[in-house]
Amino acid sequence: MNGLMDLLGKKFFSRGSGDTGRPEVRRILLVHNEQDQCESLTDFLEEEGYRVSRTRQGRKAVSMVLNGGVDAVIIKGKLLDLSGYEVASIVRRLDPEIRVILTVGDESELYGGEREQVDFFPCLLEPFQPRQILRALEGGAQK
Repeated sequence: MNGLMDLLGKKFFSRGSGDTGRPEVRRILLVHNEQDQCESLTDFLEEEGYRVSRTRQGRKAVSMVLNGGVDAVIIKGKLLDLSGYEVASIVRRLDPEIRVILTVGDESELYGGEREQVDFFPCLLEPFQPRQILRALEGGAQK
C-alpha cells in the first residue's frame, strides 16, 4: 500500500491561506444513493464555494479517490454495493489526510459490527442540517 501512496502523493490537497498547516477542503466527493438528498446537499455545498463530485456506488467512489482531486468524502452509511464503512476504511487507507464524514439513516447504523472495524469518522444522523456538514468539513484533522 505504501507504493500506492507514493504514486498518489499529496496531489489531493491545496494549501489554505490560514496558518493551521491543515489542507484546505475545497473538493468534495459525495457518495449517496438517494437522489433528492444528494442534489440538495450538492446545491448547498456549491453555494458555499465547494466543488462537488457525486456517485451512488462505493466502488466508483474508491476509483474517483484513486484518480485524485478529492479533499473530503461524505458517505452515506448504506450504499447499493458496499457499505459506507467499507468505503470510508478504504479511503482512509489510501490517504489518511482525506476527511471522511459518514451519514447514517438511523442509530442502529452507528452501532453495527462494521463500525468497530474502522477508524473513527465524524458521523451525522439523518436528517441533518447542511451546516453540520460544514462544521465537520472545517473541523480539525482526523486521526
